[in-house]
Amino acid sequence: MAQPNEDGTVYFELESSVTRRRENSSALNRHETDNEAVSTVDGYGCNGNDDIVTSVTPAGEEPPKPNRYIWFLTRYFVVVIVVVLVVVGACTAVTFYKKQLPDFADPLQGFSTRGTPIYKAHKTARDVLEEYSLVPPTVRNVIDKSTGSGPRTKRDIDDGEGICSRNNLNYATKLVVESSTSTSLLTSASLRGMCDFVDRLNIAFACPGVSVASRLAELRGKNCSQLDDDDAAYAWTLLDGCAPSYTSGKLKPPVRPEDRANLSESCFRADFVYNVMHYFADVGFDAKSHDLKYTIVYINYRDNRVTADTDKRFYQDHVEGKTMDNGIVRLVTVGFSDHYSVKNEMFNAYLIGDLKYFGLAVFLIALFSLMYLRSFVLVIGTFTNVLLSFGFAYFLYYYVCQMVFFPFINLVASLLLIAIGADDVFVFHDAWLQVKADHPTCSADQRMSKTFSHAIVSISVTSFTTAAAFLANAVSDITAIQCFGIFAALAIVANLAMMVTIMPAIVLASDACSARVTCPWSASTFGAFYRIPNAAYSWVTARVRSFFHTAIPAVLRRVWWLCIAVGLVLGVSALLIDFYKPALKPPTTKEVQLFNKDNILEKWDLDFKHRFPVEIEAANKPRNISVVILFGFKATDPGNRLNPDDKTKALSRDGDFDMKRSETQEWLRKMCNATTESAFADSRFSGLPCLVSTNDVTTLLIESECKIVKTPGVPKENTTFEDLCCVNNRDPKNLYYCLETSVGYRPVDSTEDSIRWKSIGSPVYDNIPASSSVIGYRLHVQTNLSFSGSYEDMRANYGVLSSFIKTQLESAPEGLRSGFLADNDFAFYDLQQSLATGTFKSVGLSIAVSFVVLLLTVRNVLVACYAILTITMSIACTVASIVLMGWKLNIVESLTITLAVGMSIDFTIHYGVGYQLTTDAVSAARTLESARRVGPAVAAAAWTTFCAGVAVLNCSVEAYRKLGVFLALVMVVSWVYAAFFFLSLCHVVGPVGGFCQIPCPTLRLWPRKHKATVMSVYRDDVASH
Repeated sequence: MAQPNEDGTVYFELESSVTRRRENSSALNRHETDNEAVSTVDGYGCNGNDDIVTSVTPAGEEPPKPNRYIWFLTRYFVVVIVVVLVVVGACTAVTFYKKQLPDFADPLQGFSTRGTPIYKAHKTARDVLEEYSLVPPTVRNVIDKSTGSGPRTKRDIDDGEGICSRNNLNYATKLVVESSTSTSLLTSASLRGMCDFVDRLNIAFACPGVSVASRLAELRGKNCSQLDDDDAAYAWTLLDGCAPSYTSGKLKPPVRPEDRANLSESCFRADFVYNVMHYFADVGFDAKSHDLKYTIVYINYRDNRVTADTDKRFYQDHVEGKTMDNGIVRLVTVGFSDHYSVKNEMFNAYLIGDLKYFGLAVFLIALFSLMYLRSFVLVIGTFTNVLLSFGFAYFLYYYVCQMVFFPFINLVASLLLIAIGADDVFVFHDAWLQVKADHPTCSADQRMSKTFSHAIVSISVTSFTTAAAFLANAVSDITAIQCFGIFAALAIVANLAMMVTIMPAIVLASDACSARVTCPWSASTFGAFYRIPNAAYSWVTARVRSFFHTAIPAVLRRVWWLCIAVGLVLGVSALLIDFYKPALKPPTTKEVQLFNKDNILEKWDLDFKHRFPVEIEAANKPRNISVVILFGFKATDPGNRLNPDDKTKALSRDGDFDMKRSETQEWLRKMCNATTESAFADSRFSGLPCLVSTNDVTTLLIESECKIVKTPGVPKENTTFEDLCCVNNRDPKNLYYCLETSVGYRPVDSTEDSIRWKSIGSPVYDNIPASSSVIGYRLHVQTNLSFSGSYEDMRANYGVLSSFIKTQLESAPEGLRSGFLADNDFAFYDLQQSLATGTFKSVGLSIAVSFVVLLLTVRNVLVACYAILTITMSIACTVASIVLMGWKLNIVESLTITLAVGMSIDFTIHYGVGYQLTTDAVSAARTLESARRVGPAVAAAAWTTFCAGVAVLNCSVEAYRKLGVFLALVMVVSWVYAAFFFLSLCHVVGPVGGFCQIPCPTLRLWPRKHKATVMSVYRDDVASH
């Protein structure tokens, strides 16, 4: 029943506790009768008929004392609190002062692979072009003497202040509007409302908006605000007759003469029909019904350049936080020419704005913690523990692990710490109250020793397994996920350190505080406010006690078979959903959803970008894959994999590569021919030359200039060049003149571009002026393989190219066998592959490590196997749930899946440790005792984490919203599986006695001379032995 404690708190005393203590007391007396050398005083030196296994003390010897740390902790807990606050606070302050605060200006930084073969190959190819040159030294010397070489500079762009280009709609800002009255936007009232909507914008740096209304006004020769029913009817007539011609493609510029002859001239008048159907009307527009639901208003800026800063200024001044509705039309979403940059610019603002939801999560957890712990001191201590853990983890992250990159998803660890920290405090506090109830005559240090031997064992197991699960993310190839795994693991370890140091001291301070009326935090001071009304609290505690003492045991006794059957069926079905159909699939687009679906910026990408033909045409524009094959270098990445800003260039050359060998040149020519003749090569580029010598390069440059000179219509200003250079038998004496005339007017990088795009392959030259050595070879081919966002399609394309290169390299001479495929077109495929394989690799590793930790701590094979089976089933069900919700396996989703192991393992482990620490000789009784003792704390932890997840569901940042969904989901699934599936397994076939127990040397919390064990377990029924 619920009993008040000394400090006014309430604990649950199990009905079987008193009975067990009496039985153990009589059993102990019988044991003493048989062994006269054993003292009747328990191993802790206090009278209380302890039900905990302790080494008995031989007669005549002093009872054992707690170790020095616990002895010091219980007597000088204030000193411990002060020291921890000072040390951890100093470490945190130094870190924040010395290290620059994280900048999330680019929230997707680190959301890419690093260290994979594809990444290494692409980075090496890119570094080769930056560090070396495709231009031979002889040509470079000519350019240097003629014009000088230098870095390429962008052509200056005339600002054109005050100039408005109303016809270029491709780079304009797009405002999607709809009718405020649910009528068609092609009515005269809606058209005038559209004009009024544009006029109200009054953007100083923008041109007048271009809309279907403004186009119609131009066609009719009217002011936009003067459009009437006749004008609307005229537009309807045009669209009725000509829209089918647009659908068939006959109106698409350039219009064929035969199509123009067969259509009415009105269809081409001012291109009105084409513009409306292509630029302004959504794909759902039906010209017959005249029902235009959505349309775009285009806004061009007054200068000729569109920058992210201008777009951001427009968004902040005219869109963000404003209701753009004039009663006739209203804004639905907005799309910018560089939409990705605008979203990145606004990310920090939304990130800060979402802190209120984190505050709500903290408030809900604090409120429930106050109801559960019944102590302001412990609630404040809980959140102090979380803050110290985060700060200490931040210190370890930067100074111990020497990390330099802090992705925004690392902030997720703060929410996880709040949930896990509250969980640990509940477990520790419950153990402390139970020890006080079972051993009322023990001293504080003896009670703390007993609490440590129970609660800290369980907390340590869950902490190490959770930290190991998070740390398993370090095997990922994605930088942001690696960094999060490391930081989250450090945070969990830091929380464990706080649970061993400052939290026990705060518990002691709370007890001491409650015993003094003058203490500002005492129950007597707060009076009625401190205490939840006893009637309400008693009612709640009675229902909770009934649930864990009656309901769950009844389920385990009567329908354990149903719990196991349902758990297995759901788990197997979930595995089929996860891996077979519909299965968790990689993303099909590079775009990452930054904000929730209701955000006005995100609506464009999610819902409206693909509703308009102009955007659909741009998105579906075919693009073929280009292939780069590099020889003479090794694919390496010497930079720091955990720092996306580290682009260290340290190219590793292949020492066996020698371009002077005739067999090398001959094989490279064959390789070029084989590549251009392959099935994947684009036939349009098959006639390009293969350059294997400096002479080949100079010939290409001169012949390229000859083609320009010989082009009909080009003025013959210099016939000398054509006479001396554009001949078959060119005199070597004229080489310098020919080169100077061909490339002397161009910078080096422009010449390099000419070599790159006008040949199949070319040598790579050292940039050292005195050197003319060829250090590598670059083969560049355009293919007919279409670039796609589909993982399966790109995997097939990569397989075709890899297989071809592997086959060709089998016959390559020495020095060319290390050639490799390198191109940026496969970067997204590399990300997809890392997500598809790395996620489940991390999950598998997490489960394996957790199993090992369980074996080392619980030391029972059966309990560990049951726990891993339960965790696997709960993870499968969690993943199946997000699959059915339509989630794709992107960065955030991958992160949540790997988090599932760390978050779902705690409850099962608490029940498993509780089962092992019970004393009954029957598995059913041990299961019920575990449910009674551990159940309330586990349920409280699940509820607080569930509330934290629900609190952040309204976050603007999509990663946090999905985290909230995940936390709420995984808490429900893992708690149900732990409380019913795992306990049902233990109820039926749980180990008893020493069955499947792994023998292990006993760790000791006490001085060795007293021979008492730290791994205290509930006393075996001595009478039964």
